[in-house]
Amino acid sequence: NRDSEALVRDPQGRGWWVAFENRHELWLYDPLFRRAHQRIALGKGRWRANRGIEGALADRGDLLLLHEKGDSLIRLRGQRARQVGIAGARGRISDAAAIGGGEFIAIERRPTPLGFRNALVILERTGSGYRFGRRVALPLGPLDNLEAVAVQPLPGGKRQLWLMTDDNFQPPMRTLLIALDWPAPRQ
Repeated sequence: NRDSEALVRDPQGRGWWVAFENRHELWLYDPLFRRAHQRIALGKGRWRANRGIEGALADRGDLLLLHEKGDSLIRLRGQRARQVGIAGARGRISDAAAIGGGEFIAIERRPTPLGFRNALVILERTGSGYRFGRRVALPLGPLDNLEAVAVQPLPGGKRQLWLMTDDNFQPPMRTLLIALDWPAPRQ
């Protein structure tokens, strides 16, 4: 009953961070998920129910927590947290992953009267924070709610993205597992 939305390996190698959306908490579990070592409250009064952290990334030893609104993230360094704006936001974020070479990718989901528009968007570092760059529209059905992304490195620097939709227990929505080849990082 905690609505886990994001999972990322701890940058210091202590285990796994899990973000719980409706509880607005971040928990650090040991490497085998046997027990929780740390729990951080992100502020319940800060966000509406079902509108919290949707993605988590490790960046240069810090944790980046991406809010569903898509226009900001929380940079967590040790015990210090700071909100950072993301330029170029167009839709809601439903997950994010590091794709190698210092690059990150996020799922951007835009609800419309006719369903969802799903895209992959590159998250880039800037001098003052982050911005969304190139977008790749995904030809999914209007009821396909793209929720998750994971990255698998392949030989030659290429990567395979694994994407998953959520049926929300609502027919005719569907759960799909999608494999997508992604080119090697920029040299």
